[in-house]
Amino acid sequence: MKKILLTTIILLLIAGCESKQDWRAELEKVNKQEEIRMAESKAKIRAYIKDSYSIQNGFSTKEEALLAFLKEVQSSSKPELSSIFTFAEQETVVFPNTLGYGTSLDATPLEDYKKLIQNRQDLGIERLRKTIKGKSLSIKKIVWEKPRTYNKILGHKPGSLEILVNGKPINIDQVKMVFEVNGKFKTGVIAP
Repeated sequence: MKKILLTTIILLLIAGCESKQDWRAELEKVNKQEEIRMAESKAKIRAYIKDSYSIQNGFSTKEEALLAFLKEVQSSSKPELSSIFTFAEQETVVFPNTLGYGTSLDATPLEDYKKLIQNRQDLGIERLRKTIKGKSLSIKKIVWEKPRTYNKILGHKPGSLEILVNGKPINIDQVKMVFEVNGKFKTGVIAP
């Protein structure tokens, strides 16, 4: 009886050690796959690095870009807005210039990052639509933080933004960045 119990315990210990090693091997395999995905993502983004960039539907000033975006959000229920960076522009203009600047793009595979950005943007726009319902809209006051240089583009972050909707003042914080590309401005980062 003691021999059976001892044999059973030894077998369980051996099986437990093997499964622990299998678990570690599987984790190592997953880590390698993620490292490969990250390397492929960074290579794809770096392929878009250029000396100069251009954007469609850019505006002359950051205030004009911001106001156009807010008015488009207020007046349109379409999911695609012309006053913000398209996903193609983000991938070919914004991402190559912001890679390596401490954003989650540095540690997230490109496809996962695009989904994250899309979800955050959708939530931010949805929240804005609820906040700025009305007929008239104007910017009352913007306090801009110091511009940030991201390689060939500049980022302008509104530190505080107060707008008037139907004459009523509202503070909003969903607009996180307006980018300047070769003297043209466009709203670039929206989040809840």
